[in-house]
Amino acid sequence: MRAKVQSMSESSDQINQHMLFAQNLRASHKILSHIEKSKANTESMVDNLPDIYFVITEKGRILKGNHTAAKLFHTQIDGIINKSIDILFAQESKNIFYNNIKRLVNTYKKMERSKSETPSACVSFELGIDGKNFPKKSIHWNIRSFEGVSLRRGALISAFGRDITDIRKYEQQLSEIFSAIPLGIMMINSKGDIDGPYSAYLEFLLGYDSLKNKNIYNILFDQAKKFMSSSEVVGYHELQKVFGADKIFYEVDKKRFPAELCYILPSGTRRWIGVTYHPIMQNGAIHKLLLVFDDRTDLVKSRNERTDVDNKKHNLNRSIVRRR
Repeated sequence: MRAKVQSMSESSDQINQHMLFAQNLRASHKILSHIEKSKANTESMVDNLPDIYFVITEKGRILKGNHTAAKLFHTQIDGIINKSIDILFAQESKNIFYNNIKRLVNTYKKMERSKSETPSACVSFELGIDGKNFPKKSIHWNIRSFEGVSLRRGALISAFGRDITDIRKYEQQLSEIFSAIPLGIMMINSKGDIDGPYSAYLEFLLGYDSLKNKNIYNILFDQAKKFMSSSEVVGYHELQKVFGADKIFYEVDKKRFPAELCYILPSGTRRWIGVTYHPIMQNGAIHKLLLVFDDRTDLVKSRNERTDVDNKKHNLNRSIVRRR
């Protein structure tokens, strides 16, 4: 009897073990199915990105690409496999592209030698597509090394490219418009750096050959500060604090911003410059400022001369009244 009970118990244990094994197997299969589905969804997202996407070797052989990349070659995704990315570029651009790949790989190797837990390197640069049989495009590239891939067979690189051709065309058109207007026009960021294109007239107005990488606070406002009234100095300090503020507060503060600046040119000539301020909003806050400058030297001289004449008339009338 005991032997029979023991046999039944062992049999029950075996059944439970088989059931547990079957449950674990189903769970593992379900997990793998979810992983495969997630992987397929991710690949589908990459395939349909509006940006260019390649996976390439160090030598530029294309191992994978998305629909946007394939359109450059006027083919489907399968049609770009094993093609060379070289043909997108003229020789000089090709050299620049591979120099950036070399820089990326060298950085990755240094990180790998330093035993970094997750060695990863990334290089960003702007380089146009200018190959013989391709329409010219301005592209901002972001190339990145694949983590965990052995370098013995060469690095694998993911390359994302964003088409910024329309942005560059807009900037060119803006520069052409700026150059034809006798106004100084520029945008500045929160640090006062000149951001983006500016009008050619601005260089004449401020007496510089180039304003690239210049800071408008340093070259203009700080120079003019010694000629400002105390209220204008306060307004200048408030101007530097408006970035990130709500437009309602800006409208209140801007009334105190300096409207006319007395500026000494690098040549030593004194010039009066008028300035107006226009906020550029982003997410409901001031992101940048558009500044418009004009030459008010003749206007200020004329105004001062009128004031002098009025003062002389006033003094003359006072002296006449006293004599009576």
